[in-house]
Amino acid sequence: MPSYLDLYDDETLQSRIDEKNGGLFEACPGRPELQLNCLSSSPSRSDVPSYALGHAIQDVQELQDLSNNEGPLQVYTIRHQNTWSTLDISETLFKGLLERYDVFQDFWGCVLAYGVKCVENEFDFPGCRFQSTPTSNGSNIFESCCVLRRAERNNRTLTKGQFPWSIRQTAVYHRRIPIERLGDERNIGYRSVFIIISPSEAFEKQMERLSTDKIDPQYAMSWQNIFRILVSDSMKGWQGYLAWMEREIKDHSNRLVFATIGPETTNLSVDFADRQALKRLEDRVTEVRIILQTKQDTLQQISQITRKISRHESCVDDAALNAIIERLDEYVTSGNTNQQRGEALQWRVDSVTKLLSDLLSYEDAFTLKDIGREAQAESKAMHELTEKSSKDASAVKTLTIISLVYLPITVVTNFFSSEFVHTTDTGNMQVSRSTWLLAVISLPLTLLTIACWWYWVYMRLGNLPVSPKLSLTGSSTLKVRLQDRLRSPFFRTRRSIAPDLERGSDNGPPEGCVPSPASRSYQMPGRGWSMETGSTKIG
Repeated sequence: MPSYLDLYDDETLQSRIDEKNGGLFEACPGRPELQLNCLSSSPSRSDVPSYALGHAIQDVQELQDLSNNEGPLQVYTIRHQNTWSTLDISETLFKGLLERYDVFQDFWGCVLAYGVKCVENEFDFPGCRFQSTPTSNGSNIFESCCVLRRAERNNRTLTKGQFPWSIRQTAVYHRRIPIERLGDERNIGYRSVFIIISPSEAFEKQMERLSTDKIDPQYAMSWQNIFRILVSDSMKGWQGYLAWMEREIKDHSNRLVFATIGPETTNLSVDFADRQALKRLEDRVTEVRIILQTKQDTLQQISQITRKISRHESCVDDAALNAIIERLDEYVTSGNTNQQRGEALQWRVDSVTKLLSDLLSYEDAFTLKDIGREAQAESKAMHELTEKSSKDASAVKTLTIISLVYLPITVVTNFFSSEFVHTTDTGNMQVSRSTWLLAVISLPLTLLTIACWWYWVYMRLGNLPVSPKLSLTGSSTLKVRLQDRLRSPFFRTRRSIAPDLERGSDNGPPEGCVPSPASRSYQMPGRGWSMETGSTKIG
């Protein structure tokens, strides 16, 4: 029956189920879809109830027949093959179970955490939920649900990146229903209904042992004790799991702490694969912290719910109830301890990760430093080769100029060698009277050669220094340009200074030129002439 406390309407709830794409419910042939364990009155003694195990339910009609049992306890069990597989029950039978006991919608939050999945999302698991609904006879219907997470060894053959521990979960729904005894409205008793999804083997064995031992089922099979067994089962593996993670973190830490690294000796036996392993371990520690936080809240809620509901009942001995509540409080304390240990593991794995990152950075720094030394040595060698090449080029240039100067003389001498100097019959050397022609012809040719070279370098190749942009007209402009071109080979180092940002120079006037603010003139000291932009002045 719909309640005013429901979270979803029917369409919204069905859309959330459909998001699973059929990966939530699927009956498995050969396996019971639903199993009922119930506590009922003994045939021989009506005051001593007996616990019956293993009623397999396959359809809704069978569920209706078995649910009419008026015993004080009914435990429905739903299983699945593994953590990430579908529940071994059809959607029709499961919804029939929820409708039969009018289960509140909060339980769907626990159910939707199951089903086919590729990765586990810790934020899919809800915390503990509790609801109290008043009835017409002044009593209350109490409902609660939660997901209890536990750590177990998976006993698998591990491959790279896998862990020997796995996280399992058990969803628990409990409904405490008031019932009238012998038609007396003032004599109210209660019946408990449990729906347990994916219980552990240890829990089922414990329930079976309690049903066969010579223990009064009124206390052994009370709903408080069933909660205690579920909580105890979920607490067993966490200490071993946290201890295993602590050892893993210490192994990584010891390898890093005792590693030596330096410019001369490096025995660092870690690499990026170790960083990946630490990242996986870091993610697992973060997940454990989330699980332990939710679990701690759930344990506190279960302890409070047990106290709250038990105040309305008088069917359980106070001493037995107090013992169960004290044990639940101990589990709350243990959960708080595990939560603090999870925080310590988070701090430790963060420090080891930072240490590994620092060591890898130092190793990279030393490698870069070695590369820098090699580059420096190579640069020094290249500098020496450049200096040697510059000296060779200077020597070749000098020889070229010398050869250029003597080339005309050589040509003329070779041309007139047989005419200007000859040997007489007596063996004496005689110089011709026309020897002056050698000087007359060779000297102009030398000057002509130098002039051609100058023209090629400074006129054709555009190596002349750039003159200031002057507003000159007429013959003054031509005169300045001619003087500039003629003097450029001799005064280019003094008049053409390229901007050099490294030395701090800019595009201002050359050294020695002082611009006048009024006329913006450039005066060349020691040159005997000056230029002005306002009025052309040459002299």
